[in-house]
Amino acid sequence: MKKALCLCICLFCVPVFAQQAKVEVLGLSIGKKLTPAQKDIFLFTSEGTRLQIGISLPGRTFIGEARDECKFGKFTDDKGTDLFAPLGHAPEADDWLGSFGPKFTEDGKLCGLQIEAPDLPAKDATKLQFSGTLVLRCGTTPKTAEQKSVVLKKGSKISAGPVPFEIVELQVAGNETKLDLKATKTLERIIKIAFFNKAGKEINSHREGYESSAIFGNYSITQSFVLSGKPTSVTMKISYFDKVENVTVPVEISAGLGL
Repeated sequence: MKKALCLCICLFCVPVFAQQAKVEVLGLSIGKKLTPAQKDIFLFTSEGTRLQIGISLPGRTFIGEARDECKFGKFTDDKGTDLFAPLGHAPEADDWLGSFGPKFTEDGKLCGLQIEAPDLPAKDATKLQFSGTLVLRCGTTPKTAEQKSVVLKKGSKISAGPVPFEIVELQVAGNETKLDLKATKTLERIIKIAFFNKAGKEINSHREGYESSAIFGNYSITQSFVLSGKPTSVTMKISYFDKVENVTVPVEISAGLGL
């Protein structure tokens, strides 16, 4: 079985908007294709080659990626092995970005990308090489909009902020109120949704669930919130990014291996 150990990492990143994006390798794993019996023993072993990358950019808050504009360059070893060769075609977005794309920390300060290729490096390879261009969406100019006297009942509509919402479900149990907010636009610009009572005091609340689908640009997103108490109406304050910009981050990575 091939084993991999990171020994040294050399990173190169083109400056973006006169700033240097920080790019680092966060993890690397290599695993042979296992037989069914071997899989029973090693339940969580990853097959193929995986490279985990972290990206941060001072002064920017990541909120998503422009998936169609991200470009794959190569993922090879220093012996010329194309690690995506078993696909039989050039890697598409789902192949190298993953089905769900890059991940972002809650504060939007770190972007994480895991590249998963089906093939293994050559036995005498000493380095892995990756190149590609990420186009990340960043929110700027935060603002807050509010809507007063929102009646907590099914069918109530919220128009404050950049995304309209509708209460599609409401339940009161014990000393808590659960409501489902539905939107038909992407929520990438939304920072926070908060609820306030008639006295202007914020109601303790948390998001309990999230469901979304996007088919041909048609969004259906439902968020479930749990509020303390049994309020019948609230003021909703929605914090959001007023502007969104695309930031292009070309990335080239050379990671040394000990085999």
